[in-house]
Amino acid sequence: MSDGYVFEHRKVAWDVGIFTDPSLHIHHKDADKKNNDPSNLEPKTASEHHRDHAIEGGVTNQYGHFRVVSGTCSINGCEDSVESRGWCSGHYTRYLRSGDPGGHAKHGYKMGVKVS
Repeated sequence: MSDGYVFEHRKVAWDVGIFTDPSLHIHHKDADKKNNDPSNLEPKTASEHHRDHAIEGGVTNQYGHFRVVSGTCSINGCEDSVESRGWCSGHYTRYLRSGDPGGHAKHGYKMGVKVS
């Protein structure tokens, strides 16, 4: 904080040496913000920290609260992380382009629109 104060968990983590980069966030492993025991604190990048909390409880923004799906793509043989509809970003993009997450356009369709 710019006024000379720091959050207790950041000071505790700094004092015991698990927090050495001020750009990192300090995560409470048990989700109890009052538990500042060093064994409960873990440094993470901002993106890691936001992702972990999003997976735990979802994301709330101006449009509402949304559950974040975690796991791997449901297409056989694909190990990428889920983005939407149970597919990774590559398979979801193929679905949007062709109507088939496998990337094969349905006969008579182009970009999901029937052509005659």
